[in-house]
Amino acid sequence: MRHLRWLIVVVVMAAFAVSAGWTSAQAMACPSMEFIGVRGSGEHSGFGHTVGSVLSHVNAQAGVGNQTIDYWAVNVNAWEPKYFFNYMASVKQGVESLDDAVSSFRTGCGATPIIMAGYSQGAEVIDHWLSSGASLTNVV
Repeated sequence: MRHLRWLIVVVVMAAFAVSAGWTSAQAMACPSMEFIGVRGSGEHSGFGHTVGSVLSHVNAQAGVGNQTIDYWAVNVNAWEPKYFFNYMASVKQGVESLDDAVSSFRTGCGATPIIMAGYSQGAEVIDHWLSSGASLTNVV
């Protein structure tokens, strides 16, 4: 019984130390700036070619974090009967993903400036997000 009490005390102390350390590590893990890239039409993974080249210049600065928005950037095909519907659905998905990414980042690193770059459809995603009344605090 005595060993069980000690075990419980050790587990509680370890849990407290881990949670305190996690909070400190989380605060220290915030970059000096966060780059959020939104790829363009037909670019189906990562940052895409154009936004990726912007990122390579931004990464030259020390301490910059980065993330891409996970959304389906449709291929340009104006002759497709459902193209406009698919395009706008894709933009909507991108706006929602961008909002989630910004909200999530701000939860842990609210004072960190956010730099956004988008190409083609990605630029439209950012434009719609900015037009939605999103908070522009620390957004470049």
